[in-house]
Amino acid sequence: MGRVRYLLDQGIDPQGMVILTFTRKAARELKERLEQSWPQGVALPKVDTIHALALEYWTQVMGEAPTILSEESARKLFAVANPQLHGKALKLAWDEQALARERGLRIPNSLTQNFLDYKARFNLVDYTDLLEFWMEHVELGQYVTTYNHVLVDEVQDLSLLQLHLVTSLAGKTGHGFFAIGDPNQAIYAFRGAVHDIETMLLQQWPETKRIHLLDNYRSSKGILDLSMELFSPRPMLVAHVEQRAVLALLKAQNALQEAQWIGTKILELLGGTSHWQADHGQEGALSPGDIAVLVRLKALIPPLAKILHEHGIPVSVPEEEPFFVDARIALILRIANHVLGLPDTPGEDIPSCPEHIVEKGPLAMAVYFSATPPFDELFWKSSVFSDLVKAFQSFGGWKGLMNMVRLETDLCAIRSKAQKVQIMTLHGAKGLEFDTVFLPGLEEGILPFAGIDMLLGKLAEDGIPDMDEERRLFYVGLTRAKHRLFMSHCVHRKIFGRSLKLGLSSFVRQLPQDVLQKSTFKQHVHRSERQLSLF
Repeated sequence: MGRVRYLLDQGIDPQGMVILTFTRKAARELKERLEQSWPQGVALPKVDTIHALALEYWTQVMGEAPTILSEESARKLFAVANPQLHGKALKLAWDEQALARERGLRIPNSLTQNFLDYKARFNLVDYTDLLEFWMEHVELGQYVTTYNHVLVDEVQDLSLLQLHLVTSLAGKTGHGFFAIGDPNQAIYAFRGAVHDIETMLLQQWPETKRIHLLDNYRSSKGILDLSMELFSPRPMLVAHVEQRAVLALLKAQNALQEAQWIGTKILELLGGTSHWQADHGQEGALSPGDIAVLVRLKALIPPLAKILHEHGIPVSVPEEEPFFVDARIALILRIANHVLGLPDTPGEDIPSCPEHIVEKGPLAMAVYFSATPPFDELFWKSSVFSDLVKAFQSFGGWKGLMNMVRLETDLCAIRSKAQKVQIMTLHGAKGLEFDTVFLPGLEEGILPFAGIDMLLGKLAEDGIPDMDEERRLFYVGLTRAKHRLFMSHCVHRKIFGRSLKLGLSSFVRQLPQDVLQKSTFKQHVHRSERQLSLF
């Protein structure tokens, strides 16, 4: 924001500026801040994700928007295109081609070609296709950048393909290129993120100026001091938050105890009259939106959410999206709207479908359309289509379903600001901040993650985990907290159907222990006593 304000104050044309982020949430927040900072009607820079801009360019060139595969759908389509692959072989082949593409390469084999053929047959694209299309046009000289200033957030998370694209937008000299990143928060190597992006930028533009931002305005000094112990040499950050940090570590006997403790603590923080607040000199209660529970594995989320619900705590899992945001589900809903004459019928051209077919519901439409683009056999087997069928049945047909969708859509903006405790993965929390953060599941093998095979008791074929990246991921989790940090681990944990006994994470053991408020749940031992008779 400071850089944008400076450029605009210098009289730079906002039409020649683009701000790139890599999540829709970050893009929305930046847009809102810009709109709030300048008078209404004033032209502002373009703010969006790199994939959204690539989609915009594709649509401009091709004349219509493509049907975009979600990451899950792309993986399933790859499996359908290569039916001879199963299990580990399928996963390895998918990962190999996905990583190669993010590094700007194509693996010339039949597996990749089969995948390309299937996408072409049904006029489908995945997110990487959008970037490759744009990059190809740049290299052929068919696209010439119109931007004089390119500002990039979270630059350390760029893949090689993304890096080449954003630097191309800045032109050959790189004048006007401005990027912000933290190498200690580089956590996406498994998705192809460049290992040392700063070095690559300096090689491309040797005159690039490096500015070290040392002031931290988010976290209390205690949280910063704790988290910086993970690295050697320690980052020299200066905290500007005066409030004293609360740093706690719980040892529970099992995951249920851990979740119950988290629920109880959250209720105390929300209550406003708890002994905890009196002990720590806190006045007033927190709001649910001030609190987050961050985990290394998605498998830990459902049991935690269940316990918090039972405590009456409002909970949100931001990484879950409703089925109706899928492009092809939205198309089915538009077809039903048009055929049945329901309110808000759009005037766009849509595939035709007989009324008696539509009236029977989504399953009948699946039979009718079959493999008619943009639909395909894989889509009809997808989880989003299954959710549509369930919703159609649950809400008593199209009218009830449409009312639900309209209501949910209207509430989306409200929900984005809703006061709910957020439960999400550490990766999903990147770029966010909360007053209070809970970090459960801090056991060796979970964080640092040792791989699914290890947790399942199988011979490890996932490869050796990148300990440095796992350490940076833990650092990201610690530094999402502003004032309060509650860590926890279990003696016994059941995960993926197996009961495991894992020790405390080596990362937690690396932290200074004397600053942590430690507590332990004792294991309950039931003794049966028998009274002896005197006779």
